[in-house]
Amino acid sequence: MPPNLLPVPILATWTSPKCTVTFSQALTPGPLDTGNWFVRVGGRSQTIFLAAAVAPDKAELTSIGSGANPGPDVVSYSPPPFDVTGPTGDAPAFSDFPIT
Repeated sequence: MPPNLLPVPILATWTSPKCTVTFSQALTPGPLDTGNWFVRVGGRSQTIFLAAAVAPDKAELTSIGSGANPGPDVVSYSPPPFDVTGPTGDAPAFSDFPIT
């Protein structure tokens, strides 16, 4: 029997002013710590002012633009607190996941 896998990102999309990260399994709905997230899109770092886990499997990060930051469009999650939670446990930290 394979081990239970933790929730991991499988897709990240950007529709201004929101980054939506889809995970590999359902998430526990609720607010997320905005300080755990980094989003760079369009050559700008985004300041996250609202973040929530929403049913069934998405984290939605609503942002306002901030300073210039050249580089690829990416999203990162760096707990603690570990607040992205699924039925098999907490999502591990990840960095530079590509935004499409």
